[in-house]
Amino acid sequence: MEEGLRERIEGLVGGGTQGEEEEEDRRRRVSEDAVRGMMEGKATLLGLVEMLGPLLTDADSTRARTTGTLVLVDVLRKTRAVLTRHEVDHVLAFLCARLKDWHTLRATLLACKVLLEGGEDKGSKSCLTAANVELLAKSLFEHVDVQSHSQPNRQLSFELVDLLLRDPHLATVLGMSARATQAENAEEEDLLEVLVRFVDGEKDPRCLLLAFDSIERAVHELSKSGRSELVEVVKKNVEGLADVLSCYFPLSFSPPPDMKKSVTRADLLLALFRAYTSTPEMFPQVVQLLEDRFPSPKSETKVDGLQLLQMCLEKFANDLRADYEDESKKAELEALIDQVWDLLRGQILRSEPMLNMVNASGAVVPKALEALKSLADLFSISSLKVVDLAFEDEDVKKALVACSSTEDLEAESKPHIMMHCRALDVLSTIASSSVFVFAGVVDRTSAHTSILENISTQPTLLIHFVYKMTCALEPLKNDVFSDSLGVFKETLPELCSKLLAYLAVGSQDAEDNYRTTSECIKALDNVCKFQSEWISMELIEEVMMGLLAFSLSDSRLTTKDHIIHTAKIISSFHEAHRRQDVMDKVITKTLNALVGEVESDRALLFLSVIAECAEECTGECTELSMDIVVKLTQRAIDSWKGEMGWKSNRVSTSILSMVSVSIMPHLYECNCKLGGIPKPVSKIMKNLVLLLEKVLESQETGNGLFVHILHSISYATLLCGEEMQKGYVREAVALLLSEEQIVLEGKLLRFNLDSAVSKELRYLLVGAVLNPLKSAKDVENVEDVLHSILEFIMTLDDPNVARELSISLSGIVNKLEKNQLDEIVLPLVTEVLLNHMKTCDNQTAVEVGFYSLAWITRALAMKKYSKLEMILDEMFSILCSPDYEWEMSTCLDLGETFSLVICTQYDNLIDTWNWKAKLLWRQKLFSTLSTKVFAKFEEKRGNPNVMIGLHQIFSCLMTSVHFSVLKPFAQDIVVNLIHSISLLLEQDLPEKRAVVANLALLKLALTDDSMRRVIQDHIKSAVEGLVAACCTPSTTSRDILLRRRALECLALLKDLPHYILFPYFHDVRRRLQVCLDDSKREVRQQAGKTLRLWTGVST
Repeated sequence: MEEGLRERIEGLVGGGTQGEEEEEDRRRRVSEDAVRGMMEGKATLLGLVEMLGPLLTDADSTRARTTGTLVLVDVLRKTRAVLTRHEVDHVLAFLCARLKDWHTLRATLLACKVLLEGGEDKGSKSCLTAANVELLAKSLFEHVDVQSHSQPNRQLSFELVDLLLRDPHLATVLGMSARATQAENAEEEDLLEVLVRFVDGEKDPRCLLLAFDSIERAVHELSKSGRSELVEVVKKNVEGLADVLSCYFPLSFSPPPDMKKSVTRADLLLALFRAYTSTPEMFPQVVQLLEDRFPSPKSETKVDGLQLLQMCLEKFANDLRADYEDESKKAELEALIDQVWDLLRGQILRSEPMLNMVNASGAVVPKALEALKSLADLFSISSLKVVDLAFEDEDVKKALVACSSTEDLEAESKPHIMMHCRALDVLSTIASSSVFVFAGVVDRTSAHTSILENISTQPTLLIHFVYKMTCALEPLKNDVFSDSLGVFKETLPELCSKLLAYLAVGSQDAEDNYRTTSECIKALDNVCKFQSEWISMELIEEVMMGLLAFSLSDSRLTTKDHIIHTAKIISSFHEAHRRQDVMDKVITKTLNALVGEVESDRALLFLSVIAECAEECTGECTELSMDIVVKLTQRAIDSWKGEMGWKSNRVSTSILSMVSVSIMPHLYECNCKLGGIPKPVSKIMKNLVLLLEKVLESQETGNGLFVHILHSISYATLLCGEEMQKGYVREAVALLLSEEQIVLEGKLLRFNLDSAVSKELRYLLVGAVLNPLKSAKDVENVEDVLHSILEFIMTLDDPNVARELSISLSGIVNKLEKNQLDEIVLPLVTEVLLNHMKTCDNQTAVEVGFYSLAWITRALAMKKYSKLEMILDEMFSILCSPDYEWEMSTCLDLGETFSLVICTQYDNLIDTWNWKAKLLWRQKLFSTLSTKVFAKFEEKRGNPNVMIGLHQIFSCLMTSVHFSVLKPFAQDIVVNLIHSISLLLEQDLPEKRAVVANLALLKLALTDDSMRRVIQDHIKSAVEGLVAACCTPSTTSRDILLRRRALECLALLKDLPHYILFPYFHDVRRRLQVCLDDSKREVRQQAGKTLRLWTGVST
């Protein structure tokens, strides 16, 4: 084996034509053979070295030396566990000598790393003796000039240093550093001097990350060793370390393109900061560094510097406190603290103009306040050093004087007011460090100004200060209730009264109003969260009712955000204290505020927020929300009584809108998490049924109230438990199929059966109850139910009732099994609905039936029903039939109705009602419908009324799928898009949705190469249609949008070849100049842009 291995080794670098991959493969096979021989005892490491000798010592070939060393690395990595100490000693000595060879340094460093790591067998005991480690470390430190090498070699060098600074090698390296301090070894470098030399000039982030970590570990280990000579090494090198680290602050970071392992700026910055905070001896150097860097205009530099300062203050806290107690060090430390204070106040109280206290300085001021908090924490137990510094500061003094001023500060510039607020932030930040300091700040502030006396004259400053001081008590909540704050405790009742009084008055400035009002509310919230020893329940109730009165008032301070905030505070109060009596007062008072338009909006918003806060609470709070719905629906009924008509009652409409859109969906989400809530549902359902009956009697089904009631009934069904849901379904089916006994005995869906609208009410209730169910399995006699609903729809002359029943019908169909579609739905459509439409002479009844047919077809399309095309053909035949002689307006309505089959308008609704809506069904339906629509375009081109209807379908069809789905139909789509513009503009249509939608699609088509080529072939029709659209008379906002879209499309035509556009240049330019005089600014702007683009066509 030895002879064969020797021959293969000799052939490793033989011949000059082999590639790198081939050489790598040969080296790998040699290494595997050598490892196998050593593991089997047939070869030794020293024998391998002897065989590699010609390669390792080849003075003329760098390639040979490198290859030989890499073989040695491979073998060491695999055989580390079986090497003898004798072998390790000899190989390590060879490698240490080889470190002088720059050409093979990478291979040598890899081999050294393998020996330090212990190879693949991590459990094996290291064979490196202390002498081995010292030899390796000394050779590395002396022979390798790190910054003279490439990045891979530098990184390996730093990895070796990292390994040397870990167990079990650390003690040896520290011993070397200790010997370097002895007089006889004065010329030797200690560990930190070596690290400074290694890192000086390094720019690669991977190497820097290792270097900073090594510096931190080295300084930490030297400092905690307890040996005076090693501690002295740290002190001696502090300035050198600070100098080299200062080169990397501020940190400029750009990751190298070849970096495989991600190193972020945050990683590097943290490693740098850890190196700085590795010893308290570095603190003065950090302060000096920040003094030098803070004049920089870059906020990033300031934020990073403040973060470093905060880390130092937190990490060195114990050491700094000990120095402060040491009289010999106290004076020096106080001078350093003064420097830190000057640094922080310079960032917090900067004098440049500031229009907004939050936004002007970004993250600098908050970070500076955090660092100030850490500084205050140093002396929070026994000293008021930082408090003294604060109250001696000129800016703080000016702020306290301003707080006592009887003059109106509104005359001052906002930057000055904001500067005073910053100064007060300094005091509140310091106060948060301890009860001792908090009491000191309160006492000294009281000596300068009386908060209770001046808060009404200087609310901007003092409310801000009160809010910040209440926030300062939060971290002290465990020990805040001490005798030292007795005076502050006594002022709380009067303070709350003053804050509530401000909410009723405010100031003249809108911006100050908003900010100060927000802080006033937050301060009251903080006070109410104090422990019961400090604040009584009576006072908390007073605050809650005061906040409620503010939310419902017509104060100029009250905004939507403030109403939401106060509602959340009261909801949190209920969650914490469970005071149902207080909540009853709140709800009653809010309901009584439902009188006027503005007051009703505020009250409803307030109640809806309280109801929606149940999501974060327990089931008890959910019952509170249900109770709110019960009372709101009852209030809607009471508001209806005595009114002349439903339209005039905006309060009831607003109530049902809030219930349907906000509260009930939220309760449904809670129900999914907490389970059914049966108790209050029956009360809600009773009120909703009564409301629905009154709406039907008033014949006001055209407004949103009608839909809101039906949606709320559907949500109420979903809120029930499973058994109660089945009860609703059973009664609903009984209502529909006239099972009078069940109807009479029903306890859930009760209404006046003798009412004039009982029949409509009966069917609407059935639809609202059955529509949201997850499955139709619990619906008995589902075929009879569907037939009954459809037959009733066909008798209706109220399109609004028909629409809602059609949606419900479609929802039930969507929940049927596939076999039921053939057995129930298909006969229902073909034998009942289509037969009725074909034999009916009443066009209105046909339109109503067409609406139901569209919704049923949509449900079948979503279920990918196999016989869908047959039903679509029947729908087209009705729309295009000459027998009906449809008028243009009717065709327009039928086209929009047809588009329900594929439109996206109702997607949110059907998702709410648990329909199985998948996106792919629409793509499949698009292919089917588009083919049929294009065929009908050709067939009915001579009938403009039918074409109007078809183009309504076409417009919705194009917007129902992603643009990429349209590309296979590019030719037909573009041709009909262009044709539709002129056709639709020729008709006096009150709504131009289809034209606007088609222009938007044409604009998108002009950005696509394949579609633009089709447009190029029909340029005459395109230009004529777009020019006509540009000159549409302006009567509605949709007309304005139409003109803008047309101008945008004209602008995109400039990408077509010059010879294509030039014949139309003069006509287009004349029309664009007319648009420059348009009465709407947005049209004039777009016309100017388009005209500039078309001007280039003439050149």
